[in-house]
Amino acid sequence: MLFDYIQYLPYEIISIIWNKLSKFQKVFVNKENYLKFNNLIDKMIIRGRYESYIRDIIRNDYKFIFENIFHRRYNDWLYRRYDYKYDNKIYSNYIDFLLFYTNKNNSRKCYNFINLQLQLSELKKKGRKNNRLIYNKWSN
Repeated sequence: MLFDYIQYLPYEIISIIWNKLSKFQKVFVNKENYLKFNNLIDKMIIRGRYESYIRDIIRNDYKFIFENIFHRRYNDWLYRRYDYKYDNKIYSNYIDFLLFYTNKNNSRKCYNFINLQLQLSELKKKGRKNNRLIYNKWSN
């Protein structure tokens, strides 16, 4: 691929190319840059598609990316003021939904990470609420 040839370029040329890249492009080059610029990814995602982005990360079981997002958004997800609705169920918070969704998609790395974080914060001991079903059928 193209990246295989870059390693043979002189350092000066690589430096020039690197300086021409924007932060949005540098974020995907390696883990170090991802950790440095990962807050820019939220700005790149179209409004209203962020939850789809999270579900895509879970479906593919990208633990490294999920960990960073989880640490950034943990309080928002846990203390959201409204119930989260998905697949005819109401979840008491977004983290309950994430537990369900990781289990449904066999995303073991993400599932184990969420459980570990809940155990460390001692929220796992309190028990999770049962999720309510929504019945929206028309009756004549």
